[in-house]
Amino acid sequence: MKILHWTCCTLFVFLLTHAAFGQITIQKSDVQQYWMPNSAVKLISDTSQYVNVGKTGGPNVYDFSSLHFPDTMAMTIFSASQVPQLAERFNPSSFFWSSSLQTLSNVPLLLFTDTSFVSIANVSVYPDSQMYSYSIPNEVSMKFPTSYGLQWVTTGEGLGVDSTYVNNAITNVSTGWNHAQSYVVDGFGTLAVGGKSHDCLRIRSLEPDQYTYQGFNYFTKEGIAIIIDSRKDQNDTGTVKVGGVTIISGTAVTQVSEGKNFPATFSLSQNFPNPFNPSTTIQFSVPSTGRAVVKIFNLLGQEVATAYDGQASAGSRHQVQFNASNLASGIYFSRLEFDGKMQVKKMLLLK
Repeated sequence: MKILHWTCCTLFVFLLTHAAFGQITIQKSDVQQYWMPNSAVKLISDTSQYVNVGKTGGPNVYDFSSLHFPDTMAMTIFSASQVPQLAERFNPSSFFWSSSLQTLSNVPLLLFTDTSFVSIANVSVYPDSQMYSYSIPNEVSMKFPTSYGLQWVTTGEGLGVDSTYVNNAITNVSTGWNHAQSYVVDGFGTLAVGGKSHDCLRIRSLEPDQYTYQGFNYFTKEGIAIIIDSRKDQNDTGTVKVGGVTIISGTAVTQVSEGKNFPATFSLSQNFPNPFNPSTTIQFSVPSTGRAVVKIFNLLGQEVATAYDGQASAGSRHQVQFNASNLASGIYFSRLEFDGKMQVKKMLLLK
């Protein structure tokens, strides 16, 4: 009886300690400290087509140390109150990331509520025009406190509103739409990236049955997020085909350039976000100053749009906004042409 009692107690302690191992709770303050105005953030995109997204439950090791992240954007967090056009329309506590305040091209406007981290709109502000795509209701990316097993749903009730202004006069208002999206914190463990490891939570997101999007998001207390875009025809564990992988970091997690000047190389970056609907950002750099052209092609090799055609300077990361509202869902290709050279990236439009 004593042996049986000792065995049961030992088993109980083992299960208790191992069930708790690796589990963390992420509070609002953990995330918010990395998203203060004038703080730095890095967006680092990987071009892999297949990624191991790990397992549900835990503790697990989510190992992304083998991924190659060649494309880096060094950004600054700005408050909406720093831009007059945004200050008069949005909550002054909302914020966005950008490389400058001069031109904003389809940047997400974010906000911390008492219990969540939400996206309230995508905004574009140019010298003579502005475009706003409101999320009504707001899209909830995280609920606080966040811990393993938590679930929530972003309702699809209500409609988004897109509006365009030229010289502060409204020229177009159209009705968009919001998809309901469900979230579940379905895994926990250790995130390995950039030669370091961190306790993390895995959040899986899904669109309703009639849509195809599936996302895997990994969050830590250290201001690191890995965002993986995929489709529901892929598994929710193991190696899956992905549309894009992005690290969003408030700390020096990976070996990337600390400056905002980019090397004078011929490079076409993976569009972000990808998959996209209907707008996405395409970045490129060129080795010398000259004419650059970015064209969009469909699967049949037919040209469907020219995203950029003009002078481009060396040593800068050029950013192009591409709107595919007039195109059908499917696979497309962006192609950079410069000085007799070409580079191509695959894009996925999901409507």
